[in-house]
Amino acid sequence: MHTVLIIQHTAYSAPAYFLSFLEQHGIAANIIRLHEGDALPGQLHGYGGLALFGGAMSVNDHEQYDWIQAELDLVRLAVRQDVPVIGHCLGGQMLAKALGGRVCRAPVPEMGWHALQHEDATAAAWLGEETAPQVFQWHGDTFELPEGAVLLASSRWCRNQMFSYRDKHIGMQFHCEMTDALIREWLEEAGHEIDRHDLPSVMPSPVIAAATAGYLPGSQQLAANIYRRWIRQLKPRSA
Repeated sequence: MHTVLIIQHTAYSAPAYFLSFLEQHGIAANIIRLHEGDALPGQLHGYGGLALFGGAMSVNDHEQYDWIQAELDLVRLAVRQDVPVIGHCLGGQMLAKALGGRVCRAPVPEMGWHALQHEDATAAAWLGEETAPQVFQWHGDTFELPEGAVLLASSRWCRNQMFSYRDKHIGMQFHCEMTDALIREWLEEAGHEIDRHDLPSVMPSPVIAAATAGYLPGSQQLAANIYRRWIRQLKPRSA
C-alpha cells in the first residue's frame, strides 16, 4: 500500500476532500500537523508522495516560522528522490519556491469562486475537459513559475494558478481540497477578511455561501481528476 505524507500548516487548513479521496482509493496517509508542534521528518523513506496544504502565513516568513526552511528542504528532497509532490495554495507556493521560483504579493487578493482557464495542451489531462471550471480561491500571495515548470491554468485575477514540473509534481494556487463544511468554517472564522475588501476579485461572504452548493460538486470533480492522475505516479513503498 502507498502512504502519502501530508503537511498541514494550520488548524483550519485541513486536507479535507484530499484525505477522503485517498481513503476511497485505499491509500494511507500520515499527517504532520505543524500547528500542533509536530516535527517534519528529515527523510521520506516509506512515503510514496508528499502533499502540502494552505495557511495564512507566507513562505517568506522564515524568521517567524522556523519550519519553513525545513519544509522547503523536504520538498527539494522529494523532487530529487522522484517522490511526487502536490501543493495547495501555500503548498503550491512552497513547491514553486523550493524549485527556485519567487513568491510575492499578488496584484490583488483573490477570494471566493473564480473560473480557471487552461494554458497548455496538457492541462486537460490533469483538469479534465471543462475549460472554465469554477474553483475556490483564498490568497494574497502568488508564485512565479520555476524554471522548467509548465503553466497549466490561469485565472482573470492571478495568472499563475497551476503548474506541473516533470509532469509529476503539481503546484496550485487554488483550493480544490474544499468541502462544504470547510468552506463554512472559513467563512465563520475569517469572513471578516473578505468583508473588508471591495474588489471584483473578492466575492462577498454571503455570495460565496450561496454559490457553494452550485460550484462545489464541479470543484470536487476537478479535484478528483487532479488527484487521480497524481496518485498514479506515487512512488512504490519498496523503492
